[in-house]
Amino acid sequence: MRSKGIAYSEIVRPLVAIAVLLIAASLQAMGEEATIYASPSLANPEDEIVVSYSGAPGFESDWIAIFKVDDPNEEYGEWYYLYGEPRGNLTFTAPGEGGAYELRMFENWAGGGGYNDIARSNLVTVEIEALNLTNITASPLRVAPGGEISVDYSGAPGFETDWIAIYKAGAANEEYGQWHYLRGETSGTLTFTAPGEAGEYEFRMFENWAGGGGFSEIARSNMVQVAT
Repeated sequence: MRSKGIAYSEIVRPLVAIAVLLIAASLQAMGEEATIYASPSLANPEDEIVVSYSGAPGFESDWIAIFKVDDPNEEYGEWYYLYGEPRGNLTFTAPGEGGAYELRMFENWAGGGGYNDIARSNLVTVEIEALNLTNITASPLRVAPGGEISVDYSGAPGFETDWIAIYKAGAANEEYGQWHYLRGETSGTLTFTAPGEAGEYEFRMFENWAGGGGFSEIARSNMVQVAT
């Protein structure tokens, strides 16, 4: 005679379901490396610095702050919570003191994440009366193949054949994709089409092709992830 009680399958099935959910959540969290890109890389004191980030863990109190290079993580400047957003853009103000700065990302302050950074940006140099800042910013940070990418640029030299092209991350300057001449405009917005191949891409600016500028780039954009 079978004894009364809860069937073995009734216990195991919920436990298996919970384990599957936990594994899926863990894999999802590991799927995208945390990255930060700050633009421009050269700024005057009090200028705006646009910070593009991706791969944040997704906690309400994940946060990004600006630091003078080599300062410890406890000595942060302007900072923002990410409010659960795994990717996005923030606007910081360049510090009043000249020097080299970077942005650092931290996880879940309210949950005890502490001061162990999980990502650092490129360097931003703050100089007094820095002139002719060359900058490229691409958005959105994530786009489907064939989608539109908006590219804002400034500080171009002003030659008719200054040009900007899209590149797969790590590609040589000669291996460009879609490109546009700037037609003498020192600032403006261009529209590109996201490549069909998934991956990380960036935009690079070059000077005066017709005048022999060649493939020596003068600026790079933040990364854009192409994914379905």
